[in-house]
Amino acid sequence: MSATFPTHLGRLQQVRHIGAGAFASVWLYYDPDLDSHVAVKALSPGWVSNPEIHKRFLQEARLLRSVDSPHVVRVYDIGQTSTGIPFFVMSYADGGSVADLLKGSPAGLDVREVADIVSQAADGLMALKARGVIHRDIKPANLLLTSETSGGTAGARRVMIADLGVARSLDSLNEVTRDIGTPSYMAPEQLDPSLPIDHRADVRA
Repeated sequence: MSATFPTHLGRLQQVRHIGAGAFASVWLYYDPDLDSHVAVKALSPGWVSNPEIHKRFLQEARLLRSVDSPHVVRVYDIGQTSTGIPFFVMSYADGGSVADLLKGSPAGLDVREVADIVSQAADGLMALKARGVIHRDIKPANLLLTSETSGGTAGARRVMIADLGVARSLDSLNEVTRDIGTPSYMAPEQLDPSLPIDHRADVRA
């Protein structure tokens, strides 16, 4: 158990720390009433007092909550610890990420598996597009895998798009936030203020 984040959040029981990014950490929790695991994403304490980062964190939860798709991570609840750290409860990906899958497959993936992953990710992007949301940071690490399928082939992985921390709705893009993302995966228009940004930025090959 960790001393840096509550061992209990209501009925949720902390299991372990999953990982951390630039602005947030993710923890694995267990829900004994539903007998299931969930992931809890918490804003890093050093960023809690930063109003822009705090706002972006809450926006991520709201954007995820607004999208109804098996191929986008679901948000179930949102809250704040007794020390003022905001967090949200979301789907747990028991299969890691596509980045993990690639790292464990030095010989490469079967072409049919690649096609299936891309197809599922495209379904998730279509759901985001339907809500007017541009992800802006699609990459293998943000494509999570779970063994809980949605009516597909038995044993197949389900792909879920995650990490909407830099996502924006089409009506909220501005010159300050337009160039946030992972440089090696960013579309050229995210770096050129003279070019418009739309959903094509999320499908750049």
